[in-house]
Amino acid sequence: MKDQFHFISAFKNIETDRSGPLVDDIIRYTKEKKTLSWNWFKFPSRAREEFGYAMQAYVGKQLNRDQLLQELQKSWKKAEQK
Repeated sequence: MKDQFHFISAFKNIETDRSGPLVDDIIRYTKEKKTLSWNWFKFPSRAREEFGYAMQAYVGKQLNRDQLLQELQKSWKKAEQK
C-alpha cells in the first residue's frame, strides 16, 4: 500500500517516504491542528449502528439512494431525541 499508493503509514514500525509537497502539507496541517477528526466517532452510537444497517441495505440493493437518505435522516432524528 505504501509503495504503490504512496500512503503515509499510520504506524511507526512501517517506514514510508515522507517527502513531496503533498506529504509536507499534510504534516504541516496536522501539526497546526488544521485537520478534522474522523467525525463518525462523534455520532451517537445507536445512529452509527443504524447507519451501517441502512448502508448495507443500499449496497444490497434493498434501498435506493433516496430511501437510504431517508433512513439516515430518521436514525439521526431518533438519536437527537435521546
